[in-house]
Amino acid sequence: MKRNLPAKSLFLSVVIFSLSAFVFVNLHASLTVPQQGCEQQVQLEHPQVKEESDDAEPREIPVPDVTVIGRLVELAQKFLPVAN
Repeated sequence: MKRNLPAKSLFLSVVIFSLSAFVFVNLHASLTVPQQGCEQQVQLEHPQVKEESDDAEPREIPVPDVTVIGRLVELAQKFLPVAN
């Protein structure tokens, strides 16, 4: 004869397994992670923003050569079929 497991025993085994896994994970984490105290002061560097004067010449943004060549190729492709 086959014996069926009652639902209570299945539920109890799931609860015991979950609690043991919870305890294992928390103990493992507390033993392996070093404790960090508030004694250490971390100095964060903040970038300084330079203010430009209005009378200074505006700087030109350099355009990469690849962009210029790509644009010339696009224009050539656009106008060559029209010329033929």
